[in-house]
Parts: sequence; structure tokens; C-alpha cells
Amino acid sequence: MSRQGHIDRVWHVIDKVGICMMTTQFAGGMRARPMEARPDKDAGVIWFLTDHRGLKDDEIDATPAVCLTFVYEKEKVHLSITGEAFVAHDPDRARALWNENQKLWWSGPDDPNLRVVRVEPEKAEMWDNRRVQPLPLSNSPRRV
Repeated sequence: MSRQGHIDRVWHVIDKVGICMMTTQFAGGMRARPMEARPDKDAGVIWFLTDHRGLKDDEIDATPAVCLTFVYEKEKVHLSITGEAFVAHDPDRARALWNENQKLWWSGPDDPNLRVVRVEPEKAEMWDNRRVQPLPLSNSPRRV
């Protein structure tokens, strides 16, 4: 498979799975939690909605390196992505990412507790019926 084919497969898995585990770092170690991924292949980023009352904001601000893991059971694929995360209060972006499921957590895209997390993927590793070598996902010289 070509490099572009591998990259397309990574984005396909992210899109199909939807929920991943996001691992962040804190003074006592690392912490993983389930998050709903909103991939934007054209922009090369993965978006998330989160609540500022949790610990992710502080952990990402202190150490922006994160790991995302996806399991696509239907195709027996395991995907690990490392990248850099950024947190912002951005009601316009939250509105673009909003769906009815979010009503369980927030009153709406303008909720003062709602934050947007942007993850810029740097590398991916995928395991399926064959081992795919680590793959740079960014063309930025500082990231590859």
C-alpha cells in the first residue's frame, strides 16, 4: 500500500470508530479517558468537545503531547496516534461540532463549561492483519 493509502486508511478508521481513548500526562503519570473524535481529514486535525471542569484542560496546557487509541472491531484494526493538543473556549467551533448527544453534558454550544480540543496528529501506528510501520501524518518539518 502506498504512503497515501496508509494515511487514507488511518482517517477511515478514525471516522468509522468515533470513540477513542485520549491519554494525557499529569504529575502523577498518565490518564486515559473515552472521547468522541470528530476527524477533519482536509485540515489534518481531530476535534473533540470537552468540559473545562475536568482535568484535561490543565493536563494539556502543561503537557500538550497526547495519545489517541482507536479500536475498529469490525475490521480488527487497532490504531495509535500521537500528536499535540490545544484547548480553547470556542463557541463557533463547538457549534460546528455540536450534535444532539451533547445535550447530555452541556446546555448548548455557548455553555460556559464547554471547551474544544484540537489534536494535530504527528504519527500513527496501526495493527491489523499486517503490521503497518509508524507513519508521519504531518508534513510540517517540526513534527516529522
